[in-house]
Amino acid sequence: MPLTGRHGGLVLGMLDRPAAGTPTAEAPTRQAMAEVAPASEKKDTLRLQSLPDRSLDQWRGLALVLVLLSHGFFLTGRVPGLGRAGVNLFFFISGILVFRSLSRGPQNPTEGARYFWIRRSKRLIPAKYFYLLCMAVLLVVPLSAFTPAFRGSFYDSLPSSFLYYRNYYVSPYPLARENLTGHLWSLACEMQFYLLAPLIFFAGGKALCSRLAVYGSLLALMLAGGLSVIGKENYDPYTFQVAAWPMMLGFCVEYWRSAFPKFAGHLGPALVWVGMTSLVVLACAVLTVHGDYGFHKKVVILAGTLLVAGCLGCYLRGVAPYGFVGDAFHFLGNRTYSIYLWQQPLTIGGLLPPAFHPWGSLLAIPIGAVSFHFLEMPFMSKFKKRPAPAQ
Repeated sequence: MPLTGRHGGLVLGMLDRPAAGTPTAEAPTRQAMAEVAPASEKKDTLRLQSLPDRSLDQWRGLALVLVLLSHGFFLTGRVPGLGRAGVNLFFFISGILVFRSLSRGPQNPTEGARYFWIRRSKRLIPAKYFYLLCMAVLLVVPLSAFTPAFRGSFYDSLPSSFLYYRNYYVSPYPLARENLTGHLWSLACEMQFYLLAPLIFFAGGKALCSRLAVYGSLLALMLAGGLSVIGKENYDPYTFQVAAWPMMLGFCVEYWRSAFPKFAGHLGPALVWVGMTSLVVLACAVLTVHGDYGFHKKVVILAGTLLVAGCLGCYLRGVAPYGFVGDAFHFLGNRTYSIYLWQQPLTIGGLLPPAFHPWGSLLAIPIGAVSFHFLEMPFMSKFKKRPAPAQ
């Protein structure tokens, strides 16, 4: 899933860096900032992570929690649509970060695309391929829970999982379909967007009007694809044309924020309130709406999708709380990709009995944290050591 990095947007409470020369009263040194910052804030200050970046990490942590709750309690029938709401939030944040990455990379189309694709591949492929290797080895072990049909289904799906077209794969084992790789549909959808993103970015050119026309037209097209399934009973919700619109929305929103920063900043507080209201509605929908499963699911997905407004508002205004809760969501947000990979076999993937699925969601957190440390951190620029600031 997506990266974060240093950002110079609208940040409440952040101080501008002096253009040159010695520090001034208006622009203290990083050392001075660290001395007056609380303990938890020192770590982020020294790592040069801005409040908007921290906010995106926290919202990504919330998206992960929605998926963990959905998969941990899936068989209870009480959380329909919660996982899809989390994935939509993931996709929206990915779109923001994709545009940021492209705008900061080489502006020559060939070099920019190559730079972007290499970074995304290094960031995503090692952790996923290691997960698939572990699952392939695990299924070789002669456990009674794995029937020949289950193993056959898994191995038949491996090409689509490795090559990122899992969202279009149709299993030839409909009665014994494995689910150890079912969650990889979202990673396939995301990688497909990554392949197109540089082409979209550079097709917009450099002029404001051309970018608005190109990006806006593609957003309208993808939104139409997502809306086209409303009211339909039989459709595939995992295909790119249906599911990718939040990524294009985030892509366009980040361009809009950079092109019209003052206007975006003024909308921030209202968007935060919309998001907070949606979060309350989502919680009420999960806890109170029951009976009609289809209706319940639609209400949850709608309320969850509106969380993107809160995510955007907090990003624009630099709302990123500290303390135990804020730090916990920040921790999860940084490790979302690996935790998402490993929660599947421990929940709805079929390795544990249903009664243990909630515990499997919790167990995925430390396992994913280990995977993140060894297979993601080495490729993430924000975790690489930086030279100490000049005194």
